[in-house]
Amino acid sequence: MRRSAMLIAMLLIAAPEPAEAARQCNVRNFSIDFGNYVPGLGMAVHAVGSLQLLCSGRPAAGQPDFVLITIGGGLTGNPADRRLGGLPDGLPYQLFKDAAYSQIWGDDTGGTTSLRVDLSGNQRRIRLTIPVYARIEGTEDPLPGPYADNLLVETSF
Repeated sequence: MRRSAMLIAMLLIAAPEPAEAARQCNVRNFSIDFGNYVPGLGMAVHAVGSLQLLCSGRPAAGQPDFVLITIGGGLTGNPADRRLGGLPDGLPYQLFKDAAYSQIWGDDTGGTTSLRVDLSGNQRRIRLTIPVYARIEGTEDPLPGPYADNLLVETSF
């Protein structure tokens, strides 16, 4: 009888806890609307959009406590030369990481940089809203019509 009790206790102690998935992050709800652009005014058009970063799980062994967010070049394929409507007649615009419009948000190529977001702590769920600053220079003279771009936003550790 005593041996059975010890065997059961050993099985309970040796049973592993279920493994939790390593941290994963996704971006949702990313959009920017410049509104109407009126050529000839000579004034830049500024817009502020946002993206939502959702992370779940805990950092895996060796996984850093930050995530990098990159934004691709859209229709041009070049984050340093973004154009609504693509090339060659697209309307040039740019995305920035800061309200001073000094740090182009891209993919670490051509003078652009990714955004590093600190995820320190051991939280299982993280939800952040991150501003994205955008500008169209006021010197452009595009053809009338709607302009849009599709951007790939990626997260990596």
